Amino acid sequence: MLKPKVFLQQEVVVTSEKKNLSAVMQKINEKDLDKIPNLYSDVIRSVKILPGVTSNNELSSSYNVRGGNFNENLIYLNGYEIFRPFLIGQGVEESQSIINQNMVNDLQFYGGCFPAKLDDKMSSALEVNYNNNDKEYLNGQVNINLLSTGLTLKSKNGNLNWMGAFRYANPTLFVTKLQTSGKYKPIFMDFQFFGNYNLSEDSYLELLFINASNKFDLTPENWKGHFQTSFMDAKEISLDFSGNKIYNFNSNLIGLKLSQKLGKEIEIVSSVSNYIINESENKNLIAQVYYSEDAYNPEDNKLYLKTRYERTNNDLDITMSDIESSLSYKSSSHNIEAGLKFRFANMNNKVNENMFEAGVDSVLELPYELIADQSKQFNSFSVYAQDEIIFNDELQANIGIRYLKYFYNDENLFSPRASIRYNYYPSTKLSFSWGYYYQPPFFFEIRDKNLTEQKPLLSQRAIHYILGWETIFKGNNKILVELYYKNLDKLIPYSVENLKLVYGNQNDYKGYAYGLDIQYQGELVKGINTWIGYSYLDTKEKNNISGEYLRRLLDQTHTIRIFLQDRTPKHPNFQSHLLFIVGSGFLYHPRKTITDSESNKNYIVVNYDRAFEYPFFLRADMGLSYKIVFNEEKHLLITVDVFNVFNKYNFETYSWFHIFPETKQPLRIPNVLSKRFFNIGLEYHF
Repeated sequence: MLKPKVFLQQEVVVTSEKKNLSAVMQKINEKDLDKIPNLYSDVIRSVKILPGVTSNNELSSSYNVRGGNFNENLIYLNGYEIFRPFLIGQGVEESQSIINQNMVNDLQFYGGCFPAKLDDKMSSALEVNYNNNDKEYLNGQVNINLLSTGLTLKSKNGNLNWMGAFRYANPTLFVTKLQTSGKYKPIFMDFQFFGNYNLSEDSYLELLFINASNKFDLTPENWKGHFQTSFMDAKEISLDFSGNKIYNFNSNLIGLKLSQKLGKEIEIVSSVSNYIINESENKNLIAQVYYSEDAYNPEDNKLYLKTRYERTNNDLDITMSDIESSLSYKSSSHNIEAGLKFRFANMNNKVNENMFEAGVDSVLELPYELIADQSKQFNSFSVYAQDEIIFNDELQANIGIRYLKYFYNDENLFSPRASIRYNYYPSTKLSFSWGYYYQPPFFFEIRDKNLTEQKPLLSQRAIHYILGWETIFKGNNKILVELYYKNLDKLIPYSVENLKLVYGNQNDYKGYAYGLDIQYQGELVKGINTWIGYSYLDTKEKNNISGEYLRRLLDQTHTIRIFLQDRTPKHPNFQSHLLFIVGSGFLYHPRKTITDSESNKNYIVVNYDRAFEYPFFLRADMGLSYKIVFNEEKHLLITVDVFNVFNKYNFETYSWFHIFPETKQPLRIPNVLSKRFFNIGLEYHF
């Protein structure tokens, strides 16, 4: 016979986080962000593993979503909108993004149909959040590798919870492996502080401060490109440079936020912020262009073609001040939120650039000169209201509307947005999302244009439709399938040269985009996540008046993304991390040779009537890590990264040269992105 007996022990509390399935919103947690191998451990570059995201330039944090360009994506840091550099022409100049990965708590991404509380862009929204810990002692981490170093400190002192970080990057070893040889002096540094102060149990004050400085100084010496006219018959174009190029990008953000709870159901959040961007681009280059019949012996019979002169002196200053407030009410079946924002944005843009070529017997590129001095204001007022409705355990909806008054072109824009989720099984859900999304003209759309005598540019519009299916199985394994369609209207045609985005002068195009995204996220190896995804995209546009639908320049038909992690069974602290991306190429406009009627000279110009596809993009980055644990709080992480494992030469763009007099078509010479590079680093957590 067994007799019952009671044993008293300490209370045990078991907590769990409810998985709110959202096919529209995807999330990357802190643990996975730290392990995705990419240059500079950049948070924004990590987005490229998510459904619908494409990018064919590993040097840049720029990305495109479902047929849009890199200017169509919202990026928030703790609720404050931030921006990538504007004047940057090549990704290598960009270095680290403004977001410090060591301070990030989580990342939320909407590939379309984001809620009404978020602002106005046509393609996507990314929300990154810093979050302090609750450890009442000094802790943090120190990291150092061949490209950068950083220090992050965190602590809680009474009612103050804070963290501060400093980063310094000098990626000289990496950039000297690029196609252009020369003297590189890239330097990036920033300081960031994030703190919360509890004024009472129901209110707190939050401060975010960022000061970032980026300088890219290059004195180029030589550029070499190759092409073939037959098998094993390699020929070379080379440019011998004199002069230099300097690019500066500085940004400052300060944001102050006050949160006040009025009981358990109501919360008021008010904030003020100021975001300042200063950029300058100075170039004074002279390039002697040569042709070599034999690339294996380029100095033999070297032929002079022409001389190119490039001069640039550009300055850009943008200041944005936001005042916003929101009120939220939570009940058992509703989460109602409403808010308003005043934005005061000023832009001063000075442009002075020219290019011309000289040569006796060679066909030259068409010369250009651009001088502009713009001072514009992009003030706006916006208000929104939305309700997250829980009808029952199976059916939920998010319904909202947004109004924007854009004073630059005196537009009044209404954006209804809605999302419905139906959980027909506890771990499986269907969703349908729809909404209007506008893109008001800003820097890229109006840069270098004199629009005073023309009809002002209007906001481009995209109407999104997304049908999603998502299921969770065997613990943390998840499969997502999304079908989407975007109706595009009032489009401004654009061209892309490297990372330089040039818009046209009128909203005279319309288009569409539709596609399929399939994504698996789960634990192929217990305890660590794996992401595997495939995307299909078809996007086209046409002139409103005439013409047929043609593929848009950033139409990447097929994309495969894989982020794999593994570890050895007997030594789980030794892990490997592989990021693999392959995609069909973006499109580009070729060049053609024309004859000027006045001077009777031949020139190379862009042929906007045709578009060809770049070769497929393939990128594999691999990281190995070994964790040495000293105690519960301290450990050392040793990392070895191999970027571009297969040494695949991806093309950024083409340079065009007319070499053979008997042909009318200029020859294209690829500009190659980064080669294989090894990096080693240490991270000490304490």
